[in-house]
Amino acid sequence: MTTVTGSIVGLDGPVDVSASLSGLARWGDDLIDRWDGHRVLRTGRVEGRTIAFRATMMGTIEAPALALTAAAQESGQTAEALARSMFVVAPPEFAELCARDLVIGELDAHHPGVRPLLQPDPLTALVRSISAQQVNLRWAATVRRRIAERYGRRHELEGEPVYSLEASALAQASFDDLRALQLTGAKARAVIGCARAALDGRLDAAELRGLADDAVVE
Repeated sequence: MTTVTGSIVGLDGPVDVSASLSGLARWGDDLIDRWDGHRVLRTGRVEGRTIAFRATMMGTIEAPALALTAAAQESGQTAEALARSMFVVAPPEFAELCARDLVIGELDAHHPGVRPLLQPDPLTALVRSISAQQVNLRWAATVRRRIAERYGRRHELEGEPVYSLEASALAQASFDDLRALQLTGAKARAVIGCARAALDGRLDAAELRGLADDAVVE
């Protein structure tokens, strides 16, 4: 497989990349978002294409950067865009909130640059959320790993595997098959429903970003 290396992407700081990604490894490797303390290996979907990339942290909290390896030559710029948008960017109002709310201000002072990790693929985000409901997070990671291995698509970057969830495969999964992976009945139905919605085009990330919150919920 062709790889493209040497691309450096700067992030809008402050971002503590290591602290922001530490939860991915704390509860076990689900093969979907893989973090080893220095590098994250994951995928993203752009215009119907799945791009696998690896990002190695560089720089500082105030001036963070990522060194990228993408799966194919034509994926380089797309991987850069995915990496650049991995984390929530604190809006200008955040500083005002920290000054006004002593609890949030103290947390930010003790943990500067910790930012939520964004999921570029709505189906993956929903499966992650569904799998983690009312169970410990280590078990949730185990179940996601089983889903990825059975219904996901395997990608490799220089011999390192990472999986993307495929709507077409999950949409055809049977209730009993997902129950066999230790999903509850309600979760199995929800995963199948989300996969079918993604397959029907109802979980298009670009379209969802343009909707108001209430419209997304509906």
